[in-house]
Amino acid sequence: MKKLIKLSILLIPFLTNCKKDDVSKSTSSSSSSSSGTSTTSYYYQSGGTVTQTDKAYSSSIADRPGVWVDNDGVYTLSGSTIKTTGSTTSTDSSSFFGLNAAVLANGGSTITLSNSSITSTGTGANGAFASGSGSALVLSADTITASNSGAHGIDATLTATIKATNVIIKTSGASSSGIATDRGGGTITFTGGSVATSGFLSAGIYSTGTITASNATLTSAIADGGVIEGSNNITLNDVTMTGEPDGIKIYHSESGDASGFTGTLIVNGGTMTATAGPAIYVENETAVITAENSAAFSASTNDIIASDDSSAVTFTATAETLTGNLVASTASTFAASLTSSTTLKGIVTNVALTIDATSKWNVTGNSVLTTLSDASGISGTTISNITGNGYTIYYKSSLNSALGAKTFTLAGGGYLKPE
Repeated sequence: MKKLIKLSILLIPFLTNCKKDDVSKSTSSSSSSSSGTSTTSYYYQSGGTVTQTDKAYSSSIADRPGVWVDNDGVYTLSGSTIKTTGSTTSTDSSSFFGLNAAVLANGGSTITLSNSSITSTGTGANGAFASGSGSALVLSADTITASNSGAHGIDATLTATIKATNVIIKTSGASSSGIATDRGGGTITFTGGSVATSGFLSAGIYSTGTITASNATLTSAIADGGVIEGSNNITLNDVTMTGEPDGIKIYHSESGDASGFTGTLIVNGGTMTATAGPAIYVENETAVITAENSAAFSASTNDIIASDDSSAVTFTATAETLTGNLVASTASTFAASLTSSTTLKGIVTNVALTIDATSKWNVTGNSVLTTLSDASGISGTTISNITGNGYTIYYKSSLNSALGAKTFTLAGGGYLKPE
């Protein structure tokens, strides 16, 4: 509650200093509606239910949203334009509470916006923002353009929710991810549409909450395609994602924006491309990663997953055809399971590998395993489901008592031998 009150304190002075004609209000529980193209200043609603079409709202004053609904208000707007040019006076309040957002739902309010355009040019001017328990945005066939720093496309905080369908988002400022959650987390569902970011540290998705994207295209010109911070998650269903350097980064920072150390990533079909790093990079974090249903990964380093520092990775591939490497630093732990007819073609380094009876590994370079579980593939001192191509796989005999410190012959030439 204190955080929501703080937001109202920050914004109300700007409202009370305006002419009454500049403010649209609904404070009762009754419904009202209006239509017809009009140009006014910003829109503010406290409580009540209002429906409007063909409106043009704008704000040029610092910290003022173009559309702001508070105190359990319900607002529906279609076929309209919202433009703001003012900059924030508090970067933190913009990030955590939506101060200076072009469109803001807080205090348990719901805004439904369709076939409309949102444009912001000020610092900290997030496109559409929902903050606080019960607050929600429902967006459909809208376009959102934010061109300054600290201005995300859509952002949810403090357990608010956003549902976006066929929405087009473009951001060009620094630290302006297209789809984001921040302090206190939020839940965002993004279906169809696209995201394009071109600013420094501006990911396609930045999750400190729960974000699901489906059948969408997400492109980050000079930032990771997606970021998971702390114990939060991203699910990608048939998404085309491109990032630079990494496709997805899973990490823990000391900023306090996200608690916990377990990030969860599910990649269900689609493609992930990293133009200057690994497809998935894990740093100082526990990561639970699932790839299924022919998800495709492409990376300039040829690494599907790379982990660094004191990371712990659990990776499960289900019905996958993977080309690339699984790499862990010596300070990391990494357990990978190939299941349900998965094929891996690549190098594996410092990984505990499990291969089920239906899956295979095609080795493309000398590799190092911490442990190997391959009960169905090993017969005597030969291994049938690992094609060695003349390379050697080393394993740690102290951690693999079942292998008996033996040397095994691989299909297609090569050996599995104790390190």
